Formats: sequence, structure tokens, C-alpha cells
Amino acid sequence: MASLRSFALFLGVLQAAVVAAPAKQVIPGKYVITLKGGISARDVESHLGWVRDAHKRSLGSRGVKGVEKTFHIKDFNAYVLEIEEDQIWTLFDAPAAHTENKRALATQEDAIWGLAAISHRTPGRSQYIYDDSAGAGTYAYVIDSGVRVSHDEFGGRASMGFVALPGVDDADNFGHGTHVAGTVAGTTVGVAKRANVIGIKAFEPNAVSTKMTDVLHAFNWAVDNVVSNDRQDKAVIVMSLAGGGISSTFNDAVNSAFEAGILSVVAAGNTYKDAGLHSPASAAAAITVGATTSHWNRAWFSSYGPVVDVFAPGAAIRSASHPSDSAYSTESGTSMACPHVAGVALYLKALEGGDAAAITDRILELATPDAIGDTKGSPNLHLYNGNGA
Repeated sequence: MASLRSFALFLGVLQAAVVAAPAKQVIPGKYVITLKGGISARDVESHLGWVRDAHKRSLGSRGVKGVEKTFHIKDFNAYVLEIEEDQIWTLFDAPAAHTENKRALATQEDAIWGLAAISHRTPGRSQYIYDDSAGAGTYAYVIDSGVRVSHDEFGGRASMGFVALPGVDDADNFGHGTHVAGTVAGTTVGVAKRANVIGIKAFEPNAVSTKMTDVLHAFNWAVDNVVSNDRQDKAVIVMSLAGGGISSTFNDAVNSAFEAGILSVVAAGNTYKDAGLHSPASAAAAITVGATTSHWNRAWFSSYGPVVDVFAPGAAIRSASHPSDSAYSTESGTSMACPHVAGVALYLKALEGGDAAAITDRILELATPDAIGDTKGSPNLHLYNGNGA
């Protein structure tokens, strides 16, 4: 997130609305302030709040109004400010303590290694540092074995949305989906701690495999639900699964969803082979995720290759499990790496906003380059949440 300190503020005088005026007339003490394009709604509100507070503290007794009107059209943000002329430079050249707009960063001490890793540029850290927006108002659609939505990690933010198989209940009998969802959005083990989870069950009870058509059915439901609820800029579809080969049908579905503004984050696979040999990892529009160890080496099992977009923690990851609402387990796989990236995608959607293409670009832009050992021809990018640590 850009700090207020980096905002380019252009001070223009407010023209009086006089139709026949032969020359520009100005209203003394009133200015139109235009904010730099591309900043988030959160930053705009934070800036306006700071301006109002500064005005109240310093100028409120002088009979001037401060912020009068605000304007917002897509990336355009501006406001009318009434202020005494001798105070305008005081307001906008205030010391950094006032104008930096420090991000509301939270720190989780003794975090699991995966969370610490994605919030630092080097391995071996123990703190998870993140903006406290934490994915609020976003949705993870987890296509998997189901999700134990009552788990303590979700705090009421999880619900089951759909079961793709007839005659099957929505319970997570296997635990894989609950673990994935916990990494995306768990209160203590999750990346986007305030995001919502919608579970979609596409596997038979206790089964580790399913039909492509069942997963496609689940994916189609997720896309329809995102669109019908106007969540394209608030949702990510999470698929920690892999087919036995390339399915052009499934890849086309993922690519079409992307064109509709919906991002899919998928696991690269655990075959220690080229991830481009199966779906959905080979879908061009998906973010395909490889796995790293705590030493930031590619995990031995992780699939690799040019279709991998980014690596994330995937070895010995602790997360929620299915036996009870307080159960946890430690698992390894690109299935564990995938939800780290999905969590950061939701985190960025809440923090900065953006459609599927913008969030994809942002994740790759933020990622730490050349930090991973033995990538075997994959892009050498390690997931990073951009907090500045």
C-alpha cells in the first residue's frame, strides 16, 4: 500500500461558477485536492480522516469548513478543502509522523514458519507481519474434501456452499479441505485472518481422488456463485488438487473464469515432474504454486517447470484438521503451498483492491526473486505479502 507520504498532491484553486466571467475567478481559501491515481479506497479514507483530524485540531475555531466535498470516479479521487491560506503548507508539509500514514500492521509472534516466511524477504523468521485488514470482506471458495466450518480457527466465517456429488453429505471426512481452508483464513494459522471461507465438496468421503466432471461441476458452481453475488473482486477459487493429465476442458473453464474476473489459485502437484503435464496446474490463467521448505529450497516432492508462477511454504505446515473443532495436523504438499498464495490474493484484494489480472500481477511483482534453491527451471519467486519487513 502506498503511504500518504508518497501521494502526489496537486493543489489547484477552485474556480468560481460565473458563466460570463472574462477571466478565471477564484474563491479565496478553497482548493481542489487531487490524489494520485491507483490508491486504494482504504488509503483515501485514511487520508481524509487525517485531514479532518488535523483541521479540527488546528483550524476548527477559525470558522473554516475543512473538507467540504469529496469526488470518486473509478481511480479518480479528489476533494474540496476550505482552509486559511497561511495554513495550506502546514497541512501538506506536516512532519512524517503525521503524513506517513503508517500501515496498520499487526504482528503475530511465534507464528508457524509458513506465515513468517511470506512476510519476510529471508528465511528463519518467527513473526508474521501483516496489515490488519487481513482479507476482511473477501471469500475463499475451497474446492476440496469439504471444510469443518465449525472449527475454532474460522470463528463463524466459514460455511459450506455446495456438494458436487449426489447423496453425499457436506462433512469433511478426510481433513484435506479443512487444512487448506485453515491456511487460507484461519485465525491463528491462516494468511487472511478475516476472510470468509465457502467450502465446496468434490470428493467422496475418505477418498483422495474424484472424477474430473465432479470437480468441474464444483468449479462451475463456484463461478456462478461469485458472479451472482458480485464478488469477482472479492473472491478466489482455491484448488489444491491435480488431475492425472491435461484436461483442455478444465483448463478452458479456468481461463474463461479468469476472463470473467475470477482468479483461481492451484497446486503445482506432488509428482516431482513438470507441472505442465496435468490440470489445472497447466491452465494459463491460474496461479500455479510450487512448494518450498523452511530453508527456502524447493520441496523434493514439488512439481516444477515454466507453468509454475510462484513458490510458497508447503513442507511441514500446521493447520486446522477435521476430527474436532480444536484439532490440528501438520501436512506437506503443494496442497499446503497453494492456500498461502490464495490467502495473499485475498489479503491484497482487501488491502489494495483489484481484479484477477491485477492481483496476479501484484503477487508476482511483490514476490522475492532469486531466493529459492533448486527450482528446476521454474520462475525463482517466493511468495511475499508486501508488508515492508
